[in-house]
Amino acid sequence: MVRGVPVANVSDRVGREAALSAGSVLLPALVPLSGTSLSIVGTRVMIRLADVSVVDGHALVLPVAYDSAWHASSGQVHNVGGLVALVGVDQRQVRVDYVPDTVAVLRAASMTLAQILAVAGFLGLAWVRPTPQRPPTGEEQAESATLPL
Repeated sequence: MVRGVPVANVSDRVGREAALSAGSVLLPALVPLSGTSLSIVGTRVMIRLADVSVVDGHALVLPVAYDSAWHASSGQVHNVGGLVALVGVDQRQVRVDYVPDTVAVLRAASMTLAQILAVAGFLGLAWVRPTPQRPPTGEEQAESATLPL
């Protein structure tokens, strides 16, 4: 069952305060919407509504963290207390997909590459370090003392 919060509460204190913090105002404000179902598979959320009029005046709050990469097939995606909320849903079946943009993918790839290079650098330092010098023995000290400069 999908839970919703009145759209009027999306922009005020309920929408700005962290949803999972102690004393959160959002969690008690969420109401279950009858005739709805929610399924989460990987990076896709599917919402099914028996009747679209159930969501009139409500923002559907999903149990996933908000990111600008979430895109909905119906309605607008908003941040409500750090969770994804859909406002203006007008279809009986809504698909919400997590689709990161090219910049986010490149940033993640560059961070991974930087970590691989750092590990390779540390391993290289461990293998290429100079061999430790041992102190000269008594015979070696005597020989070096007799060598002319």
